[in-house]
Order: sequence, then structure tokens, then C-alpha cells
Amino acid sequence: MKKQVLKFRKAMFVAALVSAVSLTAIAAPATASRNGKSDKTTQNNIQYVGTTDAGIVFNVKYDNADSAKFDLIIKNQYGDVVYQQAYDDLNFDKKVVLVKEPGDAHLTFIIRTANNDYKQSFDITTTTRTVEDVVVKNSK
Repeated sequence: MKKQVLKFRKAMFVAALVSAVSLTAIAAPATASRNGKSDKTTQNNIQYVGTTDAGIVFNVKYDNADSAKFDLIIKNQYGDVVYQQAYDDLNFDKKVVLVKEPGDAHLTFIIRTANNDYKQSFDITTTTRTVEDVVVKNSK
């Protein structure tokens, strides 16, 4: 039974990421330094944005000053890769929507370049509550 639940969760994450809503926006270009070369201050930012009816939303930003190829990888709590895609955007900005499912999950976002890896992890706990209100009145 536990294997079936784990397989189901893995399938849901894969399905959520395949059907993820992605928006790519162009941000301001890298600033130029005094010698004319671009400033290599890299800002990696992965943030939990909130929830929608569609699911849990994360915003992934990466300032790729050299427009070098990098990989965005998302792994689940078992170390399985549930999403991997190569990009070379100058100022990468993508929203990832994951399906809400009850229970606990652990996701690790990895931005892998030729030089290093940037990792940020999130523990997700989703609880679903049902509220039932019953009003009974005595009729005369």
C-alpha cells in the first residue's frame, strides 16, 4: 500500500510539473561596471509565492549575466528528479505551479551551472479541511 502511495505522489509531482504554468519575463539587464564588463553579481532567488485553485506557486529567478547554459532541476524527498530543463535566458524568471495534495513533501530546487550548484529546499505540508455547518430551527 505504501509503495502505491509513493508511486501516486511521484506521478502527481511529475504531472504537476509537466503541466506547470510558466511565465517568462524579461528583467532589467545586468549592470555594467567601470571597465565595461558586466557585473557578475548573481542573484538566485526561489520563493514560495502562495496557493491558487490550481496549486502551490513558486517563483524561480536567476540572474544569468553571461547567458550561459544552466539547468533547473527539482527533486522530491526521495531524491527522484521530477523536473529538469536546460535554459540560457539572461534574466530567468519562471513561475512553477505544483498540484496541491494532502500530506507532507520535501522539494529541492537546484540551479546547476558549469561552475557550481545553487540549492534551496522547501518542506510542504498540505492539509485539507472540510467544514460542515448544520442549522436546525424549530418551526411552529
